[in-house]
Amino acid sequence: TVGDSWESYFYTYGEGQLATIGFDVVAGAEQKHKGYRNCRRVILFVDASRVREDGTPADDDISQLLSLEQVLVARLQEEAVDCRFVGRMTYAGMRELVFQVEDARQFDKTVSAWTESVVAYKTEVKRETGWTFFDTKIRSSAAHQQQISDRKTIDALVHAGGRKGVSDGLRLSQ
Repeated sequence: TVGDSWESYFYTYGEGQLATIGFDVVAGAEQKHKGYRNCRRVILFVDASRVREDGTPADDDISQLLSLEQVLVARLQEEAVDCRFVGRMTYAGMRELVFQVEDARQFDKTVSAWTESVVAYKTEVKRETGWTFFDTKIRSSAAHQQQISDRKTIDALVHAGGRKGVSDGLRLSQ
């Protein structure tokens, strides 16, 4: 399943590297996760020649990565794979799609078929048990929640003034 409500935040690390994180708000609000005991991280690697100095992929790649993500999610839904798409991370020339999975065998089979169609990017799937990756790497901290709240407030103020919002200038939703 794909949640109806997603939020994004970003942070810098290293020497000016940027990480953008998007996550399912419902999964992020859960105090105790139920089911979906397997984590699958589907990673797409962008060629280094198309990665900006801050580690983010070029705009053309961002569009292609989003399209590939949508195709994968649609395939998982079409094949009724029992999983939840809970997060995405874009950093260091990579796009990482994070799923919590109940039916790991069917998920792995579907993703394997999908990766065969992905020719522009190297792909890798990391397999883990539990929600630890989501809870430690995706779920927003108090500081990230404040960033999200501040961005919404600034966007509302700017929108009320008839100008483009902060989120419009950043690729936070991708």
